[in-house]
Amino acid sequence: MSLQFQSIANLVGPQGISAQSGAGAPTQAIGNVGDIYFDTTNARLYGKKTESGWPTTYVSLVGPTTQATLPNDITGNSITLAPVSGDANAVAITLSNGTTTLFKVDAAGNTAVSGTLKVTGATTLAGLTVANLTNTG
Repeated sequence: MSLQFQSIANLVGPQGISAQSGAGAPTQAIGNVGDIYFDTTNARLYGKKTESGWPTTYVSLVGPTTQATLPNDITGNSITLAPVSGDANAVAITLSNGTTTLFKVDAAGNTAVSGTLKVTGATTLAGLTVANLTNTG
């Protein structure tokens, strides 16, 4: 059995979609029906473009804004981080009241506290592991 094929000239398939990008929301002149658009200024994804244009709604690709909070006894004060001389794996954390506590983090992610770690009031320390605890009074 032999198959014979006939050449079909000027056959055009359906147009594919593309991903467009630019600063700010897309203008109607950008892209074709079915395209998606990424706003590089605001990290927003628009699409798909329809015959009537780009949708006014978008998907934000930015997560929620978070803000760290300090324990009540140091609210409003600043915390300074500084490398410890002679120890590349250590950082000194100095609170604005002058109390210095040294936290050492090694390459494996192990943490040690040198000095006194004081917790007062209704404080929650989620995920805190305490080893070699010594009662100092």
